[in-house]
Amino acid sequence: EGEGGQTQQLPVNTPVFFQNPDGSYLEGVPPGYKERTPPRSPRLPDVNGWFDELDAPTLGEEFLFIYTRHEKLFLSLLLMELLIEVTFNAMYVYYRNYTVREVAIIYHGVLSLQTLWTIFWVMFAIESAYEVAFYATGFWAVISDRPSAYQWFSQIALFGILGQVVLAYMNKFNLLIFFFRLMAYIYAKFLRNLRQSLALLGPAQPNGNGANQLQFDL
Repeated sequence: EGEGGQTQQLPVNTPVFFQNPDGSYLEGVPPGYKERTPPRSPRLPDVNGWFDELDAPTLGEEFLFIYTRHEKLFLSLLLMELLIEVTFNAMYVYYRNYTVREVAIIYHGVLSLQTLWTIFWVMFAIESAYEVAFYATGFWAVISDRPSAYQWFSQIALFGILGQVVLAYMNKFNLLIFFFRLMAYIYAKFLRNLRQSLALLGPAQPNGNGANQLQFDL
């Protein structure tokens, strides 16, 4: 209630946006609502006519095309990184004696050889478990096509980026893996924002989800 005990009414011609638990957005509009035409930019006189010809469905299709292309590139990045990590892990296990001896020289008199072998296998097990979570979440993000999935993946990727610094103490820091995880982290953040923008446009949705638009009465 406002001043004097009068009840204030919400504007009936204003859309309302809701965020679902999975991170996607839902737009609620009153019956008969139409989006306002954005003002023309005096700096882009030649482009204004092209934007005027684009309605919401057409713009949604353009965003969908861009999103699917980047999604395929993201999937290719994951597959390439998976192949590289499997190769490096195989080499890491194959040359494990050389790795442990090299670390023993660095920490001579501080850690015993048995302790170094224990640390080696523990860190290898942790790294392997992380890689399973990393790629499972990445492929799940592509399949589920949800902003929250990309958010989860970006957090796991960030954890792996920081974890590479810890692995440097066991002579396992890999600049190539570090670069790929950093690229995956940036790409996941980009796809999450692009997917949220695509959800706001409505009709053109990947995987046949349909429009994210809801009508309501005030």
